[in-house]
This record gives sequence, C-alpha cells and structure tokens, in this order.
Amino acid sequence: MKLSLLLEANPQKDYEFRKEAQIIYNKISKELVKNFLHFEKRGDITDTEHVFLADFEERFPQYDDLEICVGKKGVGAYFSKAGHKYLIYLDVWNKHSNKLREEHYIKQSFIHEFIHYLDQKRSKESDIRGTEQYLKSGEPDKYYNDASEFNAYFQTGAKKIEDFFDKEKRYDKLWHIITNYHRFENFVSKEYAEYFGISDFIKHANPKYRKKFLQRLYQLWEFLKTKYTRRINNDENK
Repeated sequence: MKLSLLLEANPQKDYEFRKEAQIIYNKISKELVKNFLHFEKRGDITDTEHVFLADFEERFPQYDDLEICVGKKGVGAYFSKAGHKYLIYLDVWNKHSNKLREEHYIKQSFIHEFIHYLDQKRSKESDIRGTEQYLKSGEPDKYYNDASEFNAYFQTGAKKIEDFFDKEKRYDKLWHIITNYHRFENFVSKEYAEYFGISDFIKHANPKYRKKFLQRLYQLWEFLKTKYTRRINNDENK
C-alpha cells in the first residue's frame, strides 16, 4: 500500500490505530518518566544522548522491530530507523522550564510518532520519509503537504477529541456537538485546532490537502456521531 492512500484512510481503521496507540501508551507512560529520571540522575542523559525503554520487545513482541527512547535533546519527538529497528524518540524534559513536560504533551507526542510507525508498517515502504528535514531546511510547505504528517496530525487531533467525548458527562452538550456537522466543525476549530496543527496546516497546505482535511473531518464526525449516539442511547435506556 502506498503512503498516499493514507489520505483515504478508513474511519474504523483510524479508530483501531488510535486505540492501539492509547493502549501501548497507558502501559509504558510511567516507565518513560521513571527511566528518564533514573538515568538523568546518574548523568547518563545529555543534550545528545538518550536512553531506551527496557524490555519493550519482550513485553510487546508484535512490535519487536520498534524501540522507544527518552531524553532531553530539545527536539520534541521524532520517528526514525536505525538498522533493522524503528525508533521513537520523546523529549520528556522541558529545557526552558527545567522540569518534566506535562503528561498530555508526552502522550500527544507518543501518539503522533506511533501513528507514523503503524503507517510505515502498513505502507510496506522500506524508507523513512524523514519529513522533519523540511522544517530544518525552512520548507514547511513540503512538511505539511506530506501524507504521513497529515495523517499523524489528524490522528492525534482525533484522539484528543475522543478523550474529551469519553470524559464528557453532560450528554446535552455532547449531543449538541455530535448531531450537527457544522457545530462539530466549529468545536474542532475553536477547541482542538492545535492538535490538528490547523493554524500551520492551513497556512501551508495546498488545495489538495485542505480538501483532504475537510473530507477526513467529515468522515470522523460521521464515525463519532454513530459511536457516541449509541453510547448516549444505551446509557439512557439503563
């Protein structure tokens, strides 16, 4: 499957990937920080060195070609390949405030990069696309008009919206948002634009990707409308 087909991703498959990313994150989140603090205290982590999450391959044999590492390089997060292994790197330390990053930032970063990993696996392409080079070289148009980045940003934003809906106990508010696409679109643009990278995306996206974003957003709305309407009805019938 070509990476370009990620633009036509199936909403159900999207959901399964987001769910898997959440499951893995829940199982390793505490260890990410614990590992970092342990090795940072020993002086093993520098601005250029990172540490790997121990026993990841043994715990998750289905992802035996992936390694997770943490550090304080000040680069945010990235997905790469070294030899036969894929690598997800996460900055868990905020060098400006000199303290651990907030949990929601670490989670978003992991989900974004894990989506890159899952997409790479299903694309069956051997080479990493290395899109971060475009930001480094001052070419944001090429970065945002890339199928892999588009999908990772979209999936991260969709997960954030699902988290909100899952926690929302006021069914009247949830019903108001989910039953009308324009209200849903307005909610996304006001509350969750940053997770979709909307401001930078709209600034740099070409017409093709702007159209794709709106298509994917509409598909997401239809999927979430069905999912949460069913949940509301089931709860009200108990």
